[in-house]
Amino acid sequence: PSVSVTPGGYTVKGADGSIVTGGGAAQAAHMPSFAPAYPGAEIKASSTTTNGADQVGSVTFSTNAEPEVVVAFYKQKAAAAGFSTNAEANVGVGLMYAATDTAGRRNLQIIVTKEGGGSTAVLSWTAPKS
Repeated sequence: PSVSVTPGGYTVKGADGSIVTGGGAAQAAHMPSFAPAYPGAEIKASSTTTNGADQVGSVTFSTNAEPEVVVAFYKQKAAAAGFSTNAEANVGVGLMYAATDTAGRRNLQIIVTKEGGGSTAVLSWTAPKS
């Protein structure tokens, strides 16, 4: 195994895959096109794990946008990528949306809560390793 440390995080690589963690704009490069960084958002933390045939990622971010606007953005991205909605809910303290592209083995889920004058969100995805 090897470990690389950067100003924004670190990467661990092994025979079975790798893990990339960190925060900030540099982490947007690890996000798939169907689940991109929200425009103007501040990425607080992220991780991407590659193991076998799949890549799994998660990003926590804050934005000035309302939760409904953030969820609508990811619903549009999912629909444009051929995803089907699995779940959509108002969970009291925030909104949740999940979608799947079964043929492409891709999933996304976002949970967005109201935070001050904007939102905090956790976006997670799974996709085949590219």
